[in-house]
Amino acid sequence: MIFRVPHLPIVLASLLANGVFAATPVPAPVAAMTNTFITCSNGSTWSPTNAIFRGGVRVFDAQLYLECEHLDIYYPSNNNPNAAAAGRTDAPSVGNITAIVAQTNLLMMLNGATIIGDRALYWPTNDMIQVMGEIVVIETEKAYFYGTNFTFNRRSMQMDSEGPSTLESKPGVGLLEGTNAPSGAPKPPRTRNPGPTTPGKTSP
Repeated sequence: MIFRVPHLPIVLASLLANGVFAATPVPAPVAAMTNTFITCSNGSTWSPTNAIFRGGVRVFDAQLYLECEHLDIYYPSNNNPNAAAAGRTDAPSVGNITAIVAQTNLLMMLNGATIIGDRALYWPTNDMIQVMGEIVVIETEKAYFYGTNFTFNRRSMQMDSEGPSTLESKPGVGLLEGTNAPSGAPKPPRTRNPGPTTPGKTSP
């Protein structure tokens, strides 16, 4: 089963240009999630408000590449279910996506991160991702994060973890190195130079 949204050549060109297939690409400006190309192997269901894809799901988009076994996509809530049937001009656009839910054998590759887990909720409008699983792995340019429940903000590259989590730097990367502290970070204490000492008096 193949589900198409117009302008596929533009999508593929954008994927290559933005390095979506790289393991650790550099973060890019966030844009609306449009021009999506989706394939699946076990059927799909579509309505003006949501779509469901089953089995071997693959998603190609200018903002991400995704693999899973079950995918739910939600369109804007103002889509009119009767618009398409009535031939009206306000028929829903399947290129505008407000949220996706991906489940089972999850792999997400975005500009700035690669994510592996069991279930993910992604909101393209604010670029927030929640990933859950028995083991969740998030790879960024400098490190690997391991846990069971992460909330990841692609815009700020901020990550929050619920429950146990582990951070592992990549070979050759020292996460504690550097001298330019970000705003709000505690500053190192100043070292005080001892004043000149006065030699003690000596007895004649």
